[in-house]
Amino acid sequence: MKRLISYISVLALTLAIWSYAIPMSSISESRVTLSQTNGSVATVNIENSVKAPLPEKKPVLTAVSTKGDYHRVAEEKSIVNISEDCGYVNDEILVFFKDGTPFFSKLEIVKSIDAVMVGYLGILNRYQLRIQPKDINEIQALCDTLMKNEEVELAVCNLAVKVSETSVPSDPWTSPGGGEYTLGWDESDPGGSNWWLEAIQAPSAWEYNDYFNHIDIGVIDSGFDLEHEDLQGKIVFPKEWLKKQNIKDDHGTHVAGIISANANNNTGITGICDNCTIHCVDWEPEDHQFWATSERLLTGLVYTVLDGAKVINYSVGSTASMPVSELLLPFYEIFLHFEAKCFSYSMAKLLEAGYDYIVVQSAGNGSKEKAEDAFYNGMFCSITQDNAFTGRTGISAKQIVDRIIVVGAAQNMGGASFRQADFSNYGDRVDICAPGYDVFSCSSAQDSKYRYMSGTSMAAPVVTAVTALAWSVKPDLPGDTIKQIVCSPENTCYEVEDNPDEFHPLVYSYRMVNAKLAVEAVIELTQTAE
Repeated sequence: MKRLISYISVLALTLAIWSYAIPMSSISESRVTLSQTNGSVATVNIENSVKAPLPEKKPVLTAVSTKGDYHRVAEEKSIVNISEDCGYVNDEILVFFKDGTPFFSKLEIVKSIDAVMVGYLGILNRYQLRIQPKDINEIQALCDTLMKNEEVELAVCNLAVKVSETSVPSDPWTSPGGGEYTLGWDESDPGGSNWWLEAIQAPSAWEYNDYFNHIDIGVIDSGFDLEHEDLQGKIVFPKEWLKKQNIKDDHGTHVAGIISANANNNTGITGICDNCTIHCVDWEPEDHQFWATSERLLTGLVYTVLDGAKVINYSVGSTASMPVSELLLPFYEIFLHFEAKCFSYSMAKLLEAGYDYIVVQSAGNGSKEKAEDAFYNGMFCSITQDNAFTGRTGISAKQIVDRIIVVGAAQNMGGASFRQADFSNYGDRVDICAPGYDVFSCSSAQDSKYRYMSGTSMAAPVVTAVTALAWSVKPDLPGDTIKQIVCSPENTCYEVEDNPDEFHPLVYSYRMVNAKLAVEAVIELTQTAE
């Protein structure tokens, strides 16, 4: 009986999420009710109504800024599990109001469902509403009620996952000389601790230094060592309170070093994109808090973009949170489609406001059992042209997808030969590969300032930095053009073959990102335009 009730609850949750997974251009609301009769039989009813089609695409507007944002951090006790590592916040919903809605009208709408405003993100016109703790059916009913109002664009529950830092630590390497270990510089045969720079021909790209303009990069990660010798002058925070929340961590520090460890300071290593500022957000509001909500992760995107970041790195994902049970996997897929709508709509609102940018996310390091399709890594990895929701922004689904780069991890096999790391996720959502195995970068560990780490977490910032380096040549190019240049096979020179390990299904091969060729392609495009 308990198992039946459990399955019924999961089914109800699935149908609740499914109501939002349907393209919102055709569905305005879905009502899911769960009733039980005679103590054993459950029935689920769904009703949908049709909404008018979206208007034609309109041009991107001039950028605007907002003030007065505030946020509530969801308490762990408020998170209800769907599976072991994913769930929802039971005392919150997120509401996106249509632009131009008077504040008093918002108050009346909030009051009508007996909720309280506890968070606000102005650029998205999004509010966190605190409600009395409810189950998923009751939260769905509130969202249905709100979606009936013409002044509400989207109303959703606040999803939560145990986000995993997509890295696999390997043994650290140190020496009396401060952690340097190279075999010189040889792009034709990458090796040594700087192999990851040689494999993408970074030294050749740096020869075009006179073409590079300063560029801003966003990193949403698990915390940063502000006192590291190779990151001095590199890291800023969009808000003072975000700086206060930062708790230094090895993962975020390693990622930041890959992107922009100080060059020519006779210390440590060299990052890929030296002439940049890194705008950081620690996605963990508390030390060792691995539950990350949609609200928190999206706040990082919004604040780094508003702070000027053009390329935003997410070395996080939820593949490790996938349910092992085949029974629950279809529900998890619907959960991801639901998440994709929240993230794609937020991207659309920023583009509508005139901010152009690219999001780079790691493909993920597989589930507990094997490498998986990168779609299962969640967040931006799960956004497709079929499930992207852009509301009435006038931004197309293609404009969203064309500003997302998903990155797999490459392993150096020697002799300029590379293959995908056995843990690296695969599939149509992976755009390109980058060095992600035994990557030597900055560390916040007490015993060493530098260390090797492996994971798609290391591959993503390589692509983030290459993308920023190329974009800095001509900052007024649109983001989708820059993605096309960086990910085009024509602008690469190395193949990343499949890994034959049984943990990694043998189905795909990818190209290795190349800094030199990407930079040259932008320079050529600029000269042709002139």
